[in-house]
Amino acid sequence: MRPRAKCLVGLLALVVAGGCRGDAPDDAADKPEPRSVVRTDDEPTSTTGDAGADDKADVADLPEPAELDLEERHPNGTVFRIKRVSFGPTAILVDVEVINGADREVHLNSGLGTRLFDDLEGEYNFVKPDQNPSVKIAPGSTLTGTLAFRGPVDRKATALTLAVNKTTADSGFDIREQSKYDSSPKFQFADIKVRRG
Repeated sequence: MRPRAKCLVGLLALVVAGGCRGDAPDDAADKPEPRSVVRTDDEPTSTTGDAGADDKADVADLPEPAELDLEERHPNGTVFRIKRVSFGPTAILVDVEVINGADREVHLNSGLGTRLFDDLEGEYNFVKPDQNPSVKIAPGSTLTGTLAFRGPVDRKATALTLAVNKTTADSGFDIREQSKYDSSPKFQFADIKVRRG
């Protein structure tokens, strides 16, 4: 049986003026820099940025969190699951579980990067962890955690698309056409609903 290492990638974005589309508060320049936390069983915890910020502005305008059960299986053996999407005043958080069933290390943020798009053509940039910017996963390992994207989500957006190792969210994407030899597997989860109370 392969060793099953559990990794925790917690990326908490407490951010940023600019960098995404949407209606950012006027005081966005006063927001702290993004905070990234990366922890694995065999590595110490590494953090960057301000860990203590608690922005309560515009919380009433935020979409409701969505519990999800979305799964894609890549031909190389990697399984990507989205468990939940939640919305903060400065970040969009995507809870994931990724199982590397490939016979090689895989990267979820290499080359083309990982992005979140809305249905209004807005793009939300991924907050990379300092010690694992490519979000690599060893063969036979499972990564669980939260991927953070600089927000807030646009107030008029009704759907999101998560694009992993892709520069765009294209309607013609078919995971079955991907190579079983990919070490940077591409995934796309379209039409993740944004619901407001």
